[in-house]
Amino acid sequence: MKKYLILGFVVVLIGVSGALVWQAKSSRLTLKGISGEAISAEDLNKWDKSSDNMQTEVQGNQLYIQESIGSEGVALVYPQKISGDFIFKFKLMSLTQTGKIKIISRNDDGDYEYIVELQQLRSKQTAKIWRDGALVGQADAFTLKPDVFYQIIFERSGRQLNLEIDGKTVISSTENKPAQNATLGIRIEGRPDHPAAIEIKDVELYYNR
Repeated sequence: MKKYLILGFVVVLIGVSGALVWQAKSSRLTLKGISGEAISAEDLNKWDKSSDNMQTEVQGNQLYIQESIGSEGVALVYPQKISGDFIFKFKLMSLTQTGKIKIISRNDDGDYEYIVELQQLRSKQTAKIWRDGALVGQADAFTLKPDVFYQIIFERSGRQLNLEIDGKTVISSTENKPAQNATLGIRIEGRPDHPAAIEIKDVELYYNR
């Protein structure tokens, strides 16, 4: 009897271990030949925070982010440095009608390498990509309505920068010198009396490690 109990325990232990290994492997992804990972809302909430003037809350598979009243913008930053090609993919929903949503990249000196700016206005939306302070791409014809999730992809492939919203390429730009060894994050900026807020989910980050 004891032999069967031990055997049963071993079988269960192997099954649990296999499930854990499968789960760990299932978070590893590949896209366009670049390895990456799916980042849960819990792990996203562990990214470096730029300020104490922000509120975050894990809501199932989503992360809620809001800046405080009077804030001048807040950011979540991936804790590892990235060089070479990368793909930053996520679904985002703005909870305000005005404000700026940015994908930011900074080098070791603390200077901005890239700023991908999605600006919401009541009459229109604009998208811009800045590189070392210079505007390298702009688009006005895209939709980013509040309370709707949009899939956003920011990609660097060689010298090419691409911004895609819901499967449509909004901006495509060529740069002379791709940034190296830089951070990557998400920043929101509202108005002093109307703080920005977003929900983000299904985050995937691909880069050569």
